[in-house]
Amino acid sequence: PGPDPRVPAPPPETGDLFVHILYDGHCMQDAAAALCERLRAFFDEDIHFHIMWSHFQQLTDPQYGREAAEVAAQADVVVIATASTAVLPAPIARWLGMWICHPQKPDGLMCGLFGNAAFDRAGGSPVAAALGATARLMQREWMLGVVVDPVTEKRPSETARGM
Repeated sequence: PGPDPRVPAPPPETGDLFVHILYDGHCMQDAAAALCERLRAFFDEDIHFHIMWSHFQQLTDPQYGREAAEVAAQADVVVIATASTAVLPAPIARWLGMWICHPQKPDGLMCGLFGNAAFDRAGGSPVAAALGATARLMQREWMLGVVVDPVTEKRPSETARGM
């Protein structure tokens, strides 16, 4: 006999996805947030997202940088969202040196997210190449994303206040 139709089926198990997003400005923070929202919509309620946000400048604090490296090492997905494509910004370059010293979660993913205006689709970028090499060194899968419709650097509310 099959399952009793009078007994409701158990709900499907919800998985957890731990994401650490590192970004260098409002534009890239907004782009990463939009990416997360699209992923949430795609996975519906099948996956519960746990997201930690770190601005590149926060990484200059030694204690914060160490803690962020520990969290990122155990994250399922690490997103580095930067408008810079020619030179890796100094705070994230130093932080990557700390991060690679930590044992990594198996089957992790590293994603570089770049602004469309600065990214050369044909030739890539030195920053994308450096991040891809870092991902391979850390035995993480590498994924590159380019923001198709980037948001302006200042948020409308900040522009209205003259910031």
